[in-house]
Amino acid sequence: MKRIFILGIFLLSLLVYANDALDEQLNGDVIVSPQDPAITSIIRQMDEAQENKDVALFKSLLEEYKRLNPPIEIENGPQDGLGELGSTNEDYIKDRWTADDIVVDVAYDYRAFSMDSRDGNRVYLAASRKQNSGDNYTIPVWYSDDGITWHYKYNLGVSNHHLYNPSLKIVETPDTDYLFIAFEAYEASSPYDQDIWLFRSNLMSGDWAFFNPANNPSIDEKDPSLDADDHAYPYDPYLHLAFESADSIAYMRSVDKGATWVDRVIIGSGGASYDYIDPSCAYGTNTPQSDTFNLGVAWVYSYNQTKKLRLRRNRHKGSSSDWLSPTHFNPPSGHFDNRPSLKLTRGNYNSAVITFERKDTAGTDDADLYEFYTYDAGRNWTDNYLYTVGSTGPAKLNCLSVDDGLGDYHVFFKGDNDDIRYKEAPYNDFSQPGGWTSSIGISGGGNISDAVSPASAVRGSDPCVCWKTFSGGDDTLKFDALWLTGIDEDEDIITGGPLLLSPNPSNGIATLSYAVEREGNVKISLHDVTGRMVKGLLNENKKAGRYSVNLNNKDLSSGIYFVHMETPGGVYTQKMTVVK
Repeated sequence: MKRIFILGIFLLSLLVYANDALDEQLNGDVIVSPQDPAITSIIRQMDEAQENKDVALFKSLLEEYKRLNPPIEIENGPQDGLGELGSTNEDYIKDRWTADDIVVDVAYDYRAFSMDSRDGNRVYLAASRKQNSGDNYTIPVWYSDDGITWHYKYNLGVSNHHLYNPSLKIVETPDTDYLFIAFEAYEASSPYDQDIWLFRSNLMSGDWAFFNPANNPSIDEKDPSLDADDHAYPYDPYLHLAFESADSIAYMRSVDKGATWVDRVIIGSGGASYDYIDPSCAYGTNTPQSDTFNLGVAWVYSYNQTKKLRLRRNRHKGSSSDWLSPTHFNPPSGHFDNRPSLKLTRGNYNSAVITFERKDTAGTDDADLYEFYTYDAGRNWTDNYLYTVGSTGPAKLNCLSVDDGLGDYHVFFKGDNDDIRYKEAPYNDFSQPGGWTSSIGISGGGNISDAVSPASAVRGSDPCVCWKTFSGGDDTLKFDALWLTGIDEDEDIITGGPLLLSPNPSNGIATLSYAVEREGNVKISLHDVTGRMVKGLLNENKKAGRYSVNLNNKDLSSGIYFVHMETPGGVYTQKMTVVK
């Protein structure tokens, strides 16, 4: 009997080992969908032209690519309810992280959020929302120039379908700005066929279109994670998309702003008894070397109650031939890891961070916030705790953002007081206690949803966040930002975002709101892209405080301009787009 018991234990151990070995084996496979060799050759040449900053060659290759692979626009895509809507909430400027949360929207239920901003301009926010209990889930899109007053931009919806998990990116090129939203759609009634869709809006011309990157009728594809490389290659940026494909993790990239998609790769092959879930895709600008990366996808390997993090690195902007072997992150015995959020710095800092929750397998409610970080572009990783909870609740539902200029990381998460908490760290120091700041409670606390992670973005160098609270029969979508500041009465100093333009782009009168940190001479002028001053706007002494001035753009030609402000506290620049 004892020998039978020992044999059973051995077979059970062998089964677990075999499953881990299978996980290792399947993770090592990169399955590439067939692609026309001529198209493959052109894309490789486009990659090289980008690396060499040969814009003319890249554009000629892109035209040849479009000729061989014309885009297919979805004329009758998910567009019910698409259009401009009215403004929603108005409120007053709040003090720095005061916990006086700004209400963006109230609805029956929210499932996911996504948010982005670029160069100190508007913040865009998308949510999967059921407005009333009997409705289908749609994806409304809001924007705000100041974080206080929010306006509807679009409401994406399609009859008899639920739309979930938006992943929103603002992409800037020298010619225009784009809003991209990848999302999943599936029929509200059987069969539950889930597909990935992409919405693209030209924010200057107003043109929009839907595309269908991943449409496999026999495979459920969901939970998209979208990023772009417009920081490194702004003239014609690529889009990078990771998503769940049945039990696996798939990746695709677009070289023509979402119209067509190439290099479809299964970078994590799941199976009937285990899943790969929750992908997080991030692009940086690290110099690709033999064992480093400038693109990464992190996800969760889930088997029974075991959850482990996985990471796959790509050395060359998502090319199917440049995926490295996977990195396996194994938690300590008696624990599992979950909900990864991956970011890379947008410079040659060679750093990357994955924040996640770590929970013990004993079934307690506690889940601590941890990170994996690297200083050497992924060759070596270190884990480190960021927030340990008490007995009142878990630290979970985290989201991570990175400052595009400075390389600072910003993480938001649910704390032990049922509130939204915040920490930040510079790109070159993630260890405790000298790296990450002490956590700050930035929400009013109470009723933070356990089902939906917060969403964050960085405008300029200031982070912002939105999250869901629930009370009674409705949920509330709330927002806070680091630039929502007021005057410090003791020091008569203002901190926060110094320049806000609304509207931007503009075709008439724009309002420039500006902050003077301390009393002194303030000079504001408008310049074209060559640096030539077009007009002077202000040159006088001002006390500390917030001010605004109207900026008449009717006499300006269409194009890019820069508002330049000099104050005793510093020199600031804000990009402005004029559209006729």
